[in-house]
Amino acid sequence: MVGFLKSDKPLVIKDNALWLFSIEFYAVEENRASLLFLQEQYALNINIILALLWFSKTGRGICGKTQLNLLLQTIYPWQHLITEALRDLRKQSSKENEHLYQSILDVEIFSEKIQQCLIHDFFFNTCESKISCEKQAKAAMHNLQNYLSLSKVSLSDTAYQHIRNLLSHTFASINDFDFPQISFEFYN
Repeated sequence: MVGFLKSDKPLVIKDNALWLFSIEFYAVEENRASLLFLQEQYALNINIILALLWFSKTGRGICGKTQLNLLLQTIYPWQHLITEALRDLRKQSSKENEHLYQSILDVEIFSEKIQQCLIHDFFFNTCESKISCEKQAKAAMHNLQNYLSLSKVSLSDTAYQHIRNLLSHTFASINDFDFPQISFEFYN
């Protein structure tokens, strides 16, 4: 068993609020394209991006760098040893054998769901703040800035446009926040 899963409390794999948000969000073609671009081009974790959007959208506030770093360390073994290995295996499998490809994809998606359960539990065990609707979009931007800073990637203008698209879709009801004007300067 992977070390971080050893616990007195069993991990319950269920359709939690984060997973349901992610399924709905990912079903939108533009969102899926942006998320996959950021994953493929910059090795960013789609589950973290989705979690940070959900975290802010549900009014939980700012996820500080220390807290986010702890989360990344918590999920890294699962992400690296299980999910990424399955993704690599799926990509190497021949699409000529559609059954094998689909079987690996199904297991990869279940691995993503397990990771999201870990993330969901982490947020509920470490975060209790609530913010107003007016501050949620800015909190999401701040949370994504923290993640990008910790990831130490240098993003292109195209990548920033994908992030703006994700933010715009998440916070479409907030009219007074002009996402194209976002500056992604990192907070210290």
